[in-house]
Amino acid sequence: MQQIGKVYDLKDTVKPPDRYLGANVSKWQLPDGREVWSMSSNDYVTNAIKVVKDMLTERGLQLPTGKTTRRPMRKDYRPELDVSPECNEKGTQEFQQLIGILRWAAELGRIDYLYELSLLSSHLAMPHEGHLEAAQELPHGF
Repeated sequence: MQQIGKVYDLKDTVKPPDRYLGANVSKWQLPDGREVWSMSSNDYVTNAIKVVKDMLTERGLQLPTGKTTRRPMRKDYRPELDVSPECNEKGTQEFQQLIGILRWAAELGRIDYLYELSLLSSHLAMPHEGHLEAAQELPHGF
């Protein structure tokens, strides 16, 4: 840091990073004694769940928790065959926002719903109400 401080103005106290692009960053000690950097999606996922809960509350719905949750998406649901009405402008924006949030959570390590996310992502241009409902179901597994 001293070498960087010769070129750039730094704050008086410089601490190790604890966040990077929404991810929690920390040092981790391996069994052989080496220290490595690790990333976690804990805070990002917590915030993503809050955003989804707020969206659902606005529509008069609730995010299931505990034993009422199920797979990331109903196993009999096929997004490509969805014939529900097309989303209005607000629904389309919510769908696109959810897909963006879920994509970044997957990028930070939540790959458990990546298949379902990729199926829904192909409908970003013209989502149907069924697609929006399925996207709202994905965070149940968080």
